[in-house]
Amino acid sequence: MRFFVFKDGNFSPLMQAILIIVGIAVGWIGLQVEWIPRVLRLLMVLAGFGSIMVGGLSARAHLIGIKPFENSEWRNAKKTYKDGDDPQK
Repeated sequence: MRFFVFKDGNFSPLMQAILIIVGIAVGWIGLQVEWIPRVLRLLMVLAGFGSIMVGGLSARAHLIGIKPFENSEWRNAKKTYKDGDDPQK
């Protein structure tokens, strides 16, 4: 399942498209369906907008080469500071 969602340290292109399409669908349903209470409709529109944002921003991150879900060098360096080998204590 991880290979379907993540690819090369970012969301896979299929997952990006799914996030955007689902966001558009949920937002459209929230705007068009009248029998749903207003609060729930507002939450649906906001959830759809959030899904579109995540899908779109991950697509842009893929274009410029940012890999947020990968163990990069700065994460490994950050882990070395947590070891507790502080000689000053």
